[in-house]
Amino acid sequence: MVTLKFSYKTVSPNEDNGDDFDPDYVIYDGDDNPDSKQNHNEEDDYYYDEDVNENDEQDHFKEVDALVDNDTKLAIGSPVQALFERGEVFYAGTIFQVNPTEYISPEGIKWYPKNTFGIIYDDGDFEPAVHRDYIRVVKVKEGMSVECQIGGVDGAFFPGQVVGSNVRDGKLLSYKIKYEDGTEEKAVTRRRIRVR
Repeated sequence: MVTLKFSYKTVSPNEDNGDDFDPDYVIYDGDDNPDSKQNHNEEDDYYYDEDVNENDEQDHFKEVDALVDNDTKLAIGSPVQALFERGEVFYAGTIFQVNPTEYISPEGIKWYPKNTFGIIYDDGDFEPAVHRDYIRVVKVKEGMSVECQIGGVDGAFFPGQVVGSNVRDGKLLSYKIKYEDGTEEKAVTRRRIRVR
């Protein structure tokens, strides 16, 4: 994989760029002295990361995809990760509304679209209508470090580790959590767990 670093140097439009154009002669916008010659080194325009192995990168993406749970039904209080403003980075948050939801605008009463969810992010930002395609739920596995709400959905989050799961008729119901202070809970639902 090659990472390119682009040069954002500009050439003045007043300069004649004919057949004798010298790429080492660069004039910056706002440069008071157009006769000043800049030393241009082409190696500075590119950065090669020799340490990146494409197989390692593909393995990483496969590992991440294996942790995404697309079957979980999203509900109010579900811990999720979402692309804030349809960006490129997933941020942790919690669902606070399941749409369609009615809201009032200057034009009158409107509805947030179906199959969208209101998310309040852990950093305090929120979005009222994030499409399901931009939301992911991370699977919880045994041995994983997590934070859980002790004693119910209104409790504070405390660090712990998943030590088991409760399955009935092939359906995963809850998880066994051992907290860092040594206490344990035997039936913690997924909505009370967030991945660290």
